[in-house]
Amino acid sequence: SVVITSMMIDNQPCTMIYNGKTHRSKVLKYDVIPAQFSGTGDLFSSIFIGKHQQGETLEKSVQEAMDYVYQMIRLNQTMENKDNGIPIEQYLDLIP
Repeated sequence: SVVITSMMIDNQPCTMIYNGKTHRSKVLKYDVIPAQFSGTGDLFSSIFIGKHQQGETLEKSVQEAMDYVYQMIRLNQTMENKDNGIPIEQYLDLIP
């Protein structure tokens, strides 16, 4: 299986999933928040892998990771030094 994040399809940002077991693909669209943080890929991967290891489907694991990263960016978008990354320690209770 493959997960490709930050793709553009028809000028719409999205994540594409290819499930190697079912040989099906799925596009999950998302809205962009005008803020960039270091470490969001690591955050996405951690949530995704954790959820998938807990038995969630590939699609649900990806969607939950996308939703969490979106929420973290939204909550911290006005933070001054984004190069330090999202202060994840403050939001551990929000992990799905």
